[in-house]
Amino acid sequence: MADPPDILSRIFAPLARWAPGSDASTLRALAAVPEPCAKGRILDVGCGPGMQTRMLAQATRGSVIAVDRSALALQTLVARKQNDAPTGNIDPLRADMTKLPFCNASFDLIWAEGSIYCMGFAAGLEAWWRPLAAGGVLAISELSWLGEARPAHERTFFESAYPAMLGIEENRALIENAGYERLHDFVLPELDWWDPYYREFEQRLGELENEKPGPVQSVVNACKMEIELLRRSQGTYGYVFYIMRKPSPC
Repeated sequence: MADPPDILSRIFAPLARWAPGSDASTLRALAAVPEPCAKGRILDVGCGPGMQTRMLAQATRGSVIAVDRSALALQTLVARKQNDAPTGNIDPLRADMTKLPFCNASFDLIWAEGSIYCMGFAAGLEAWWRPLAAGGVLAISELSWLGEARPAHERTFFESAYPAMLGIEENRALIENAGYERLHDFVLPELDWWDPYYREFEQRLGELENEKPGPVQSVVNACKMEIELLRRSQGTYGYVFYIMRKPSPC
């Protein structure tokens, strides 16, 4: 299996997080998970360098399988968790989230922070139904429109960057149509973009801005545009945590 492009690995490697989020939001979402699920078999899909993976392990003392297709991300997760306080068990696994190698009903809790965009919200809901046990919980953070206002500049950007992006009500409908019971959802605070993610990201982009013209510089410019877009967006979009349950048979 090939690693993600060297360009992206090079840009993101030093970052603590590879998507917006925070320990506080991870714990807030976990608080909406019924207790029997929280301490069972946990799968973190698209774990990246594993900030939320480590928090899940610490908070639940459960057994977490951390899946990512990037060997670099998993190496970073393993290195960082060596310095953690005692936690539950974390087993890294290199795999593609679209082809998870698990049997039916393997997990009580499936977690995906900032990663489902790689396959699309609807596709993820469908694909992760099978490995989730009846009564199990799926928790996902997803980039979403926050209301009816979808300004032209933002809409044009995301039609190219993430054409599958939907609004909260549209995603709620997808959840219910896929057969899940909606438990809770909440918008991640704007601080989850800036303090743990974009401020470090901007610094990293500054280190690369003098690269000669080419693929790296093209990605750097696109990322800088993304950050500037958020500064101007006035809350028209953001990340939303969706927590849902697979019904148990009567």
